[in-house]
Amino acid sequence: MVAPPENRPAPVTPPTTATPAQPQAASQSTAPLINPARPPSNAPVTATEYFASAVLNDARNRKTRQTLAALGSDERLIQLCNIEAMEQLKRWKAGFVADHIVAYATADPSLTAASIEAPGAAVHAGGKWYRLSFGCTARTDFQRVESFAFTLGRPIPQQEWEQDNLPEQVDGDATD
Repeated sequence: MVAPPENRPAPVTPPTTATPAQPQAASQSTAPLINPARPPSNAPVTATEYFASAVLNDARNRKTRQTLAALGSDERLIQLCNIEAMEQLKRWKAGFVADHIVAYATADPSLTAASIEAPGAAVHAGGKWYRLSFGCTARTDFQRVESFAFTLGRPIPQQEWEQDNLPEQVDGDATD
């Protein structure tokens, strides 16, 4: 059963990400934004590089780091993996810029001490919600992702957004 909205913590504000034109610190990956051998949208993608820690180490994301540090371990894991999901999607598919992820949209995720399986996640990008399934493992200090795989599904019809507790507005912007 998916937890009702009033029992869910508010998501952490998505961190700012570096664009190719911005200088990157030596510790940040210089991986290309597009993977030339990318599978179709409904095929599983297993990451070979991980980006959440570089995003969080960006000086512009100091407040996000502080917010994450104040969360309980389960929520910190979910938010770290949500950040990783946004970065993986951005690098996997040109023009797909996720601005919000809900790990529990259509099914509760399974959590262990340092991993999450979120088969019923949803991602918001370009004014639409899409089905998303992902698995993520982090170091036990929640500073870095150690493994990540995802499958991006079809857009979720707008008439289903309410039943999946997906907002029609994300951060004050209308989604249609």
